[in-house]
Amino acid sequence: MSYKNRILFIEDDRDFYRLAEIELAGSGLEFESALAADRAGCAELLGTFRPDLIISDYHLPDIEGPEILKMAQAGAPLAPFIALSGVVSDQKGLELEKLGAFKYLPKDRLGRLPGAAAAALSRLAYTRPRILFSEDESADFKLELRALAEEGINCLPWRGESMAELGEALERSSPDIIITDYRLAGFTALEVIGLARQKAPLAPVIVISASVGEEKTGELFRAGAADFVLKGNLRRLGPAVRRAMKVIKENIRREAAERELREAVETRRIIFDAVKAPFFLADAKGRIILGNTSASAALGLAEIEGADIFSAPGRYSAEIKKAVQDCGKSGGPVGLEHESGGAALETYVYPVAVAKGERAEFAVISFDITERKRVAAELKNSEEKFRKLFEHSREALMTLEPPSWRFTSGNQAMTEMFGAKSVAEFLSCTPGDLSPELQPDGAASGEKAKEMIEKAMSGGSHFFEWTHKRLNGECFPASVLLSRVEFAEKKFLLATVKDITGPKLAEAALRASEARYRALFDQAGDSILILEMKPDAVPIIRDANAAALLLHGYTREEVVGKPISFLDAKDTPPALIAERTGKAQSGRGAVFTARHQRKDGSVIDLEVSVGEMEGGDGSLFLDISRDVTARNLAEAAVKEAAEIKTKFASMVSHELRSPLTSILAGVGLVLEDTAGLNEEQKTLLELAYDNAVRLRRLINNILDFQKMAAGKMPFEICENDISTIILATARSMALVAKGRGLELKTELAPGLPLACFDSDKIIQVLTNLVGNAIAHTEKGTITVSSFCENGLLQVAVSDTGCGIGAGDLPKLFRAFEQLGAGKDRKAGGTGLGLAIAKEIILAHGGRLWAESEPGKGSVFHFTLPLKCG
Repeated sequence: MSYKNRILFIEDDRDFYRLAEIELAGSGLEFESALAADRAGCAELLGTFRPDLIISDYHLPDIEGPEILKMAQAGAPLAPFIALSGVVSDQKGLELEKLGAFKYLPKDRLGRLPGAAAAALSRLAYTRPRILFSEDESADFKLELRALAEEGINCLPWRGESMAELGEALERSSPDIIITDYRLAGFTALEVIGLARQKAPLAPVIVISASVGEEKTGELFRAGAADFVLKGNLRRLGPAVRRAMKVIKENIRREAAERELREAVETRRIIFDAVKAPFFLADAKGRIILGNTSASAALGLAEIEGADIFSAPGRYSAEIKKAVQDCGKSGGPVGLEHESGGAALETYVYPVAVAKGERAEFAVISFDITERKRVAAELKNSEEKFRKLFEHSREALMTLEPPSWRFTSGNQAMTEMFGAKSVAEFLSCTPGDLSPELQPDGAASGEKAKEMIEKAMSGGSHFFEWTHKRLNGECFPASVLLSRVEFAEKKFLLATVKDITGPKLAEAALRASEARYRALFDQAGDSILILEMKPDAVPIIRDANAAALLLHGYTREEVVGKPISFLDAKDTPPALIAERTGKAQSGRGAVFTARHQRKDGSVIDLEVSVGEMEGGDGSLFLDISRDVTARNLAEAAVKEAAEIKTKFASMVSHELRSPLTSILAGVGLVLEDTAGLNEEQKTLLELAYDNAVRLRRLINNILDFQKMAAGKMPFEICENDISTIILATARSMALVAKGRGLELKTELAPGLPLACFDSDKIIQVLTNLVGNAIAHTEKGTITVSSFCENGLLQVAVSDTGCGIGAGDLPKLFRAFEQLGAGKDRKAGGTGLGLAIAKEIILAHGGRLWAESEPGKGSVFHFTLPLKCG
């Protein structure tokens, strides 16, 4: 049963609808129809019936022709629209055609409806072709459909996977194009082409294959294939289908022209403008009865009707003259190919039936086949390319023919593989010459080769591994694909041979590497899990080493295949599990802590490092864990001790500060009025006051150090003038320096910008640095300088004191570290001043360092940022 076209009739006269159905059925057109009698019915059937063709009355009770056409174009844009009317003028019908209608016919010319319907349905072949896919792989079928969609081809696809399905599909359908894989389950494209030639002789067949040799390609084209596309280059499928559609379109146009011609002969009313090709009617003497403008141009005749084609100028006329004479002699149609005006033409001469006694007439029509010729040339060129592909392919290719199964051809790659000097030398060898006596499994090469050949001949192809031997006697492993080829009633095998020495060595190296990995994996002291991670999923344990099993108390069978959450402690919050999974999937080097529960119920703390396994597909990760339960307990104890120490220091310092304040106040009051005290008493009071001040400074340093260590030291960082800070500090320290016979001076670069710092904290740092310089300088000068360098503000305090040894420089900024007293260096202090100063500068985003040599003084530098934030 052939394919039935769906025709939607939009007609409120049911009797006329039946007449139209009878007329179409009488022409041999097979169809199923539906009837809409008003606007609502039209809208419904356009959505549900999905028509291939719409035949509509111009007038309905509630809608007119232009609006009906607009609805049809929206609901079924690919369906041709034929308008019928018994009352409107031809002018209105032509206007409807300009709006997009395929054809307008008066209802009293119902006999022309079958021809118009056939022409309209034929147009679907090149606007929305029905394509039958012979493909047994769903993935390939989807790729082929995608290739057509990317080319912008709108088609009606259906698919057959076996010869039975293809035969059934061709029986019940009429495809415009057939696309077939070269090799399918149990049959090849050659059998598909043969079936297509029987069932759908006009449908072009396009063959798709992953790879094919020159002879196969030639055989395909000789069998009738229209085109050939490699699966690795599916972007050519769309253009190939378009070429086929173009040929279909050309054939349809030719058939339409011939149909118009026959109607014109019968009715003598031909609309010549619809025929683009040269076309005319002539009698047996060559006198032109009717002709179109294209024929006039081709014949070189200004006035075509009544002209004599036998006397017309040009090569075209000479070719037509001979064709008309041959047609007159044979009484049947004559076709020929020739050239005219640089174009390739295909001309047909048909004898026209006339009444008895009338002069014989001939219809002549020519088609420009220049494009078809070009396509044919391209196909020939493509065949040549495939021949060269065989000869120059990097794959080693050869053919073998029964019954001897000797080599009949081979390419250069094959000769190089076996060490032959030429193709001729290679062909002089027998298959036995190129194989050792025995294969690795102990089978005789000759007997096993027969088995491989039988499998390939019976199954169409056979892939296997084989040990070959070069002409110099060297053996090597190879993979062999034997493919059966049938051509000109001959069957032979195409062999594709690959030297797999490299892959075999790599495979052995991989096995050795895997063995080394397994040994390292199982002997590692740390717990190692292999996890499979997929997006939006909990990681799954795929393997575990001995340390992991010992740590958790499980066997490998008990953990492999389980989610990693299987090992989590029961009190682990879900949010923590989700966070840990996210970190693990984020990439290499994710480190985090986790709490797992052993099989015996005990809980352990783990430090986990997760990274992607190299060489994988991105879904496998290594989870390396270490039990840090004891370390965590120790760290907690240390932290608790540190907190106790901090609290103790703060408490003691606070308790000392209160009575010390009273002592300083009392001694200070006594020193303000020393009347009645002798010199020794005054000295003792001053000594007590100085030591109390020193003790207060010590307590303040301890408190500051504790605040810095706890991260609780407050800072008020804003823009300040460093020059003002330096000058104020120098003024406050000048008397102390002078009292020791030292000069304290400042060197400030002009125009210093504002910098970002806490003024009180920087005064504290400067006071400490200047005080240290005064304390360790016997004579000379102490200089405080400032300047800008590399976008930073730099401050330096230099002295001419005894200097610091290279071994002592690293100790300067350590808490509670005091440098040993030397010949010129005095010991004293708590060892906290510089440590606090360094922390203050670091909190500002700066740096504090010292430069010194023994006997040459010291320089302390620090930097501050110019911009806040």
